[in-house]
Amino acid sequence: MIGREFGLDQLAKLPDGLSDEKLLAAVEEALAARVVEELPAAVGRFRFTHALVQETLSTELSTTRRVRVHAVIANALEQLYGDDVELHAAELAYHFAEAVTVLGPEKLIRYSRLAGELAYTAHAYEDAIAHFQRALTAKEGTPMDDETAGLLFALVRSEFLARQRYDLDEALARLRRAFEYYADAGDTGHAVEVAAHPIPPVWGETQVPQLLSRALAMVPSDSLDAGHILANVGRFAGTNDGDYQGACDAFERSLANARRHGDETLERSVLALAARVDWWHLRWEECVTKSSRALELAQAANDQQTEMYARAWLARNAAISGDLPNARAHATISLELADRLRERYWLATARVNSFWLDYLEGDWQAARRLSDAGLRLQPQDARNLGLRTLLEYQLGEAAEGEAFLERLLDAMRATAPGSTVEHSEAAATLALVGRITGRHERFDVAEAAAQTVLSASIHIPIFDLHARIGLAVLAAERSDAAAAEEQYPELEGQSGTVLILLGMAADRLLGLLALTMEKFDTAFAHFDAALSFCDRSGYRPEYARTARDYASALLTRGQLSEQERATKLHAEALATASALGMSALEERIIAEARS
Repeated sequence: MIGREFGLDQLAKLPDGLSDEKLLAAVEEALAARVVEELPAAVGRFRFTHALVQETLSTELSTTRRVRVHAVIANALEQLYGDDVELHAAELAYHFAEAVTVLGPEKLIRYSRLAGELAYTAHAYEDAIAHFQRALTAKEGTPMDDETAGLLFALVRSEFLARQRYDLDEALARLRRAFEYYADAGDTGHAVEVAAHPIPPVWGETQVPQLLSRALAMVPSDSLDAGHILANVGRFAGTNDGDYQGACDAFERSLANARRHGDETLERSVLALAARVDWWHLRWEECVTKSSRALELAQAANDQQTEMYARAWLARNAAISGDLPNARAHATISLELADRLRERYWLATARVNSFWLDYLEGDWQAARRLSDAGLRLQPQDARNLGLRTLLEYQLGEAAEGEAFLERLLDAMRATAPGSTVEHSEAAATLALVGRITGRHERFDVAEAAAQTVLSASIHIPIFDLHARIGLAVLAAERSDAAAAEEQYPELEGQSGTVLILLGMAADRLLGLLALTMEKFDTAFAHFDAALSFCDRSGYRPEYARTARDYASALLTRGQLSEQERATKLHAEALATASALGMSALEERIIAEARS
């Protein structure tokens, strides 16, 4: 059927069309019945008053007649739009698709691809996917050719930005198909374009490094093309293979090529990628240095995507060092940019970052809103699920906490064993839930998850850290001095920070380990450092937890001179926990005071 809007010229070209006089009479009758309405400032143009009217009329046509109508409309609109057909590609693609059995697939494919590119440019990635998929469906059963490879790559680009990282296996397979076609055909330009395209965070066996290696062999080592490919090489070496030095080497070569050719676009992109690898490898200072430079270049070039990335790393680094105002400033802008650019992974990640800041400050309502929004985007996001579990349990919402914990464990079970965010988050979260509740029945699961990470053939430091956090909490809860002795030196380097995407000060955990080893002076020094850090940073929930642990440690040593300090700390912890609604902590402090 004709579209929601139409003109008299289209009606006149319909099969079995009416004479001009009868056509005008019919349109006037439809206007009187308010079935259609005339468009203002457009002589001879009308639209149906409601889509249901259009749909009803369309369903009354036979299939054969409907296809013929669409064919006439498609050809008429193509002629009508003339040089502006690209702007109406989605409309034309629809009609050529409906008429494909009589007009063939050529123009359906052409306009679907055009419509997909327009949607991609407008950040409407789901629409772009639908257009590219329709074009590829029309190509099914035909040999692989340049057009199919181009459509595959166009689809992949949209999927990378619209899909969850858990749902990218098919997209990566399509990427490899497109690359292999171009490489085998000797089309170096397009092969390099595919190999150099930014790839979102994915883990596991992707075969992408092999693709990148082949692409590098196709271009001069000092070329700009090699620089773009090396950026992806560095990203995969650092975050998939755990090879920090290999990543740094690739990034340095990429930056050298970028600067040799004066390409600041590549330079700032590489700096942002390198900062991300630094973050995953716990290289805080290097991460800040590279992120700051990437941000400076991005702002000068109005490169909002790189600015979003750089601000995310700067927000996290500010948070771990206790600079909440700076963390919030970067996180807020990063979230605004994510909403503008609409890349799914970053829509979710920007919300997780701001959720963490609200959690650290104790703004539970805002934290829950951000967590919910992030989980709608990525329901299996282990980062979000782990932190949300801890939030609910410490507020005394055990049923809610258990529900989020089960979702985290489901995500872990669905993930192949190894150094993964799912296993590491499960290890830390299960252990901390046991500490909050005093219930240890899942400690074996936490320990198994941690060992899965630490025994993997590939080591990603950020995941190893969370696994060791889990084991350290288990050691303290089990009063296992030998285990505490093992974990203390592994975590000592985090002193003076808050642990990544958790609400725990590293010095509190180190204090608990030292206490387990009966090194009281060392433990008290760490607790003092944690209290000072949380007070300075405004991390009130963690101040309350630290004050409670410090008081318990002082009472454990049992010196009369320290009892007054312990009483004061217990009172501070209780007052803060009560003010923030941390009922689980409040109840434990009251129970301890009674005993």
